Amino acid sequence: MFEGLDQTQLSGAIEAMLFVTDEPVGVIELADMLEVDPKLVEQALVDLREKLEREQRGIQLREVAGGWRLYTHPAYHDLVEKYVLSWDTRKLSQ
Repeated sequence: MFEGLDQTQLSGAIEAMLFVTDEPVGVIELADMLEVDPKLVEQALVDLREKLEREQRGIQLREVAGGWRLYTHPAYHDLVEKYVLSWDTRKLSQ
């Protein structure tokens, strides 16, 4: 396993890696980066997806285009859209 990580941190490590990308990431790529068996990564992804659903979190984990990616939960799309559009109206400091 990647230096400094133990089995209990696998899900958190995967979540952190997916958080910083805007493209789906495949199981093999994650497993290679984490230096673990792809089966462990696959199970951690499924567990993480189920946990996010069960806890009704603001993000979802979806398997798309041959990889996995984090998305905002559809229940919050209007709120997120309003928030993002507000960025255009913020004034820049001098």
